[in-house]
Order: sequence, then structure tokens, then C-alpha cells
Amino acid sequence: MRNYHETDPEFMKIIEHFTLEEVEKEPGQELPEEMRYLAILATLVG
Repeated sequence: MRNYHETDPEFMKIIEHFTLEEVEKEPGQELPEEMRYLAILATLVG
């Protein structure tokens, strides 16, 4: 298994910012936790 924090820290910084800041804290767009994780997964896969 790859450790992207070591091999590509810039990529991980982008992904973590997207998932933990942009998606989770968007005003007026709060989703239930399960739905939020599915939306993040769908976005990353797409």
C-alpha cells in the first residue's frame, strides 16, 4: 500500500483540503455524514 503523505505530499494536501474544508464546511450545504462521505467518494472517483 502506498503512503501518499510520503510519496506525494502536495497531492495529499489538495485532497485533505477538499475533503475536510471545502466539502465539509460549505455554508448551507451541510449533508448527513454518510451522504457527505458518498459525495466525496463519488467526486474523487469521477
